[in-house]
Amino acid sequence: PSLSELAEAIRETEIELSIAMASKDQLAMVRKRLEDLRSSKAKRHAVLASIVQDVGMRELDEIIIVSSPEEDATAKFPELSELGLFGDQLNMSGEVLPLG
Repeated sequence: PSLSELAEAIRETEIELSIAMASKDQLAMVRKRLEDLRSSKAKRHAVLASIVQDVGMRELDEIIIVSSPEEDATAKFPELSELGLFGDQLNMSGEVLPLG
């Protein structure tokens, strides 16, 4: 196993131990927090879907349907350079984005 795999296994074991040693009140508080986070995620998705649909209709005259992600899905974003999302395209086109 690699070092990152070992670190992940240690982290998971620590989580399991902390759950096993937690009191009922602590577990109830964690459950409530998780439910609140799920609710917040759903609300943020609804707002995002509404914005995308509005912009699609206004700017593209198209109906864009934004489907809900799976409940336990995690977002995976590309790694960005200091130039940001369009840094590679700016470099390829010879454009300069001033930093600072």
